[in-house]
Amino acid sequence: MLTVEKDYYKILKVSITATQDEIKKAFRQLAKKYHPDRNQGSPNAETIFKKLQEAYEVLVDPEKRRRYDQIKGYNRNQRETEHKEEFYGFWEFFQTQVKKRRKTPVYGEDLKYKIEITLKEAAKGVRKNFTINRFEVCPSCNAYGHPPNAKVITCPVCHGKGSVRKEKTFFTINQICERCKGEGKIYVEKCERCNGLGRINVSRDISVNIPAGIVDGTSMKLTGEGGKGTFGGKDGDLFIVVKIKEDPLFKRLKDDILLRLPLSISEAAIGGIIEIPSLEGKIKMEVPAGTQSGDRIIIKNKGMPKLESKKRGNFIVEFIVEVPVELTEKQKELLTKLENEIPITHYPARKEFKKRKKQD
Repeated sequence: MLTVEKDYYKILKVSITATQDEIKKAFRQLAKKYHPDRNQGSPNAETIFKKLQEAYEVLVDPEKRRRYDQIKGYNRNQRETEHKEEFYGFWEFFQTQVKKRRKTPVYGEDLKYKIEITLKEAAKGVRKNFTINRFEVCPSCNAYGHPPNAKVITCPVCHGKGSVRKEKTFFTINQICERCKGEGKIYVEKCERCNGLGRINVSRDISVNIPAGIVDGTSMKLTGEGGKGTFGGKDGDLFIVVKIKEDPLFKRLKDDILLRLPLSISEAAIGGIIEIPSLEGKIKMEVPAGTQSGDRIIIKNKGMPKLESKKRGNFIVEFIVEVPVELTEKQKELLTKLENEIPITHYPARKEFKKRKKQD
């Protein structure tokens, strides 16, 4: 029976009954004390720090700690194993368990799928249908990868033992043979449908409800819709990543929606009722007379719905007074006449600028 010379409990200065929190706390304190960066003048600091890391790596992992305790002969009042087999030594016990694990559970893969939606769809919520490809259990061989009556040969890697020895940091363990998956034998014939993989690639139609107010980049989890597990392994999950396409008119500002609305000089100067687009269709609003570029009007509760809430953001209209370009000579003449008809008192910003200029 193997023994381990190093006492990891003494290295971390904890008892054999220490909890995980106590082990973590002890490691943090000692690692901080003996970290090489803080003890550059001490030749032993690096050696001590490595021992601390080695001890922590084993004791913080429940399975590694259990094995270590068994080898050292420590008893932390652990309950007997489920199989209630007599313990003749760690290696004999472990080999017995390996041989019994003929088919280990294999977990299905998690899958990721990106969906693009419009800003209006994000505002109202939408149901999207799409198709994914995922691995499912082969119906011909039921995940075994071979016919029931397939020819069998002894595994050339483990020679029928189902396990191989692996050297670890502080002991040697037996691990399940990767070639035969612990069976000790290999099936010569492969399943024709899955070519021995035990799973086949299948197209599956998926339908998902995207809630109103969803944020760009949100990942939605569909439990169990990923790759299928085998031999009791859990099915993988499907993660839907929602991408909201840029809208040509509207810009999202968290829960608010911004519309930058161009106005002609006359529309801005005279004002009036105009019709503008919104997320809910066309709405009418009043443009105040004398509107300047950069002026904003906020329409309450007409923005994006707040996710999982009945509240909404605001709809913000920002005005841009547009100056005409590429004028004809006649148009220039008309604008000049109009300019001469309007006194500077009708231009608040120009009036203030002229006043300050005189003060200089």
